[in-house]
Amino acid sequence: MVRQAERQDVIFEQVETDQRERPWEHYLDAELGLRNHWYVAFFSEQLDEGQTRPEMLLGERIYFKRVKGQVYAVEDRCPHRGAAFSSRVECYTPNTVTCPIHGFTFDVRDGNLVAVLTENNSALVGKLAVKAYPVEEKFGCVWVYIGDGEPRPLREDVLPSLWNTENLIIRPTTRYKINSNWRIAIENGFDTGHLYGHRNWASAWRYGAAVPLGTVNKTKEDIRILEKPGDPIGMHVNSSINAWVGEVEGVKVYMNQVDPDNPPPTEGAIYPPDFGPFLPCGLDVPHFPKPGLFHWEWYVPIDEESHMYTILQGAIANTEQEKEDFLRAHEDYLARDIWVDPGTARPMEPPGFNNFDSFGREAMQHVYQNEDFWHRERLYKADYTIIQWRMLVSRNAHVVQKRDNFAKTKNNYPLESP
Repeated sequence: MVRQAERQDVIFEQVETDQRERPWEHYLDAELGLRNHWYVAFFSEQLDEGQTRPEMLLGERIYFKRVKGQVYAVEDRCPHRGAAFSSRVECYTPNTVTCPIHGFTFDVRDGNLVAVLTENNSALVGKLAVKAYPVEEKFGCVWVYIGDGEPRPLREDVLPSLWNTENLIIRPTTRYKINSNWRIAIENGFDTGHLYGHRNWASAWRYGAAVPLGTVNKTKEDIRILEKPGDPIGMHVNSSINAWVGEVEGVKVYMNQVDPDNPPPTEGAIYPPDFGPFLPCGLDVPHFPKPGLFHWEWYVPIDEESHMYTILQGAIANTEQEKEDFLRAHEDYLARDIWVDPGTARPMEPPGFNNFDSFGREAMQHVYQNEDFWHRERLYKADYTIIQWRMLVSRNAHVVQKRDNFAKTKNNYPLESP
């Protein structure tokens, strides 16, 4: 009976086939991320007028500066001898940054060398430039384009519900460095089997949330692939078959909001409509943690071993009162119900919903980085969604980031100014 059922399980059979054939090798090359895309660099409120900010994205060291309200970005490496501009901040005019070693001074608006303070009338002025990055500012975030040539429209890399929803009020929730590769992180975000790790979410009562231990797809139609040219590339994830109660030698395991003797129906959608991952590294979660709220997150590659976990939350606010209500809720409890930066918990405050995800990603990082688990993993039915994502990226990631120009910097970037 069991073998007959397995033979009739289309999803299980597809996972077994893909496990053998692994049609996602291009995805495995994307250790540093996907090139020719826009990425969230940081929140707008994190860079004041006239200030500078170093960040590493996809292994590239980038130096940002706000000039007359506009954010500009250049490579954080002087082309003369390679010193980082951020190693000691020297800005003699609003438009420029100066290398603290030999005084090479560049215009941040276009990257051009405008002066060499240690050589008057240098012949290099007008001939030398540092790489300048396209930058846009929208939705309370500074976005930077990591790639070559003319950048694609920003809209193509913004999560759909963030771009398309009118009258949004948006607040930053966190930017937190997590020590795992970005691919492990984004797969964790929509992994239908990892819900088990959220079963003890302390704030579930506030939202009336009952979460199964896991959920799987019933048919291939549960995954809707979105590959229309000019639109964001991604997929919407649904689920159909839910495991509410598990049992080990007579011991029942279940979420704290679930009655194990009267669990919710086995079949039924768990994820909100239009939930799913999108290139280059984001997850769209409308109507979470409850209808009417929005949750957006990104797993921005820092290097091969870490990513910047970035979360925005929002709501539709048609009136000033609705705006005030959301801002108050976000400040009082909403943000911290989802994420509490380690080391900042208030007295008796439990972890947020997504704090478990940080643990899960870091727990898997070692074997994927050092023990070839990209080829040794043994996938199961719930991993059908992850397989679809890997193949989607393999089809659409035309250029993956390579460490051609930047050496690994380990943990000493951004540099400390003396």
